[in-house]
Amino acid sequence: MVTKGSVFCNNRSYNGAKIVVKECDQSFASCKKKYSVPLNGSRFDYKKVLTNTRIVDFSLYFYIYHKCCDSSYKTKSYNEEYSQLLQNDNFQCAPTFENVKDYGSINLPVGGNECYCKNYNIDINAYLACGSRSISGTIVEVKLCHRLGLSCAIVEKVKLQGNKFSYSKKIKNVRKSDSILRIDINHNCCGLKWNVAFFPKMEIVYPFKNYLKCGNDVNKYYENIDLLKTYCSSRSFKGPFGKK
Repeated sequence: MVTKGSVFCNNRSYNGAKIVVKECDQSFASCKKKYSVPLNGSRFDYKKVLTNTRIVDFSLYFYIYHKCCDSSYKTKSYNEEYSQLLQNDNFQCAPTFENVKDYGSINLPVGGNECYCKNYNIDINAYLACGSRSISGTIVEVKLCHRLGLSCAIVEKVKLQGNKFSYSKKIKNVRKSDSILRIDINHNCCGLKWNVAFFPKMEIVYPFKNYLKCGNDVNKYYENIDLLKTYCSSRSFKGPFGKK
């Protein structure tokens, strides 16, 4: 038996695969032997003399276990299995005859939901405006969220020094699925404006809307965020007419 070919992912040479040939009965209910096929770069050219020790008809099945995603920065949560029938039971039987299967170029199917970005490169420089007042000490939570905002995971909590929020780093995708970035600013700008006790107000910002570039590509956000753009409701006032 001879099998040969080249493995590709997204039309690029791929050397991260594990290739196995299995010897199975005709019902495919039982596979007795496995032969590991070595890769030389992305190419394989494997020759094996098979001995029919079970004295039954059998077929050979060809498996590629891989983690092919649409970006080299992405990964898969498990090995994807790509299989094809290598040869059924009509083997040419002779000591010197080679049953050859040349696959040519195998372009692996790209993984689906199991593919996700491993890390994001973030560069945020934003001025958090509260009129002329300082909001130093305010806590800003950096989160990665589901694309529809259904669930979030906190990446880091940052305590402001002054009104400028600077956050430049590569962050790990703790959600292990495609995510968007969200920052929660838990501020008391209303209370500072009116010089009375207001309940803290949450300003939620999605700096990059519904998309994050993956890997080494930098996601940049250089804008001002006006914390007084929304109305300071009397319901947020700590008093007889506000929330208890």
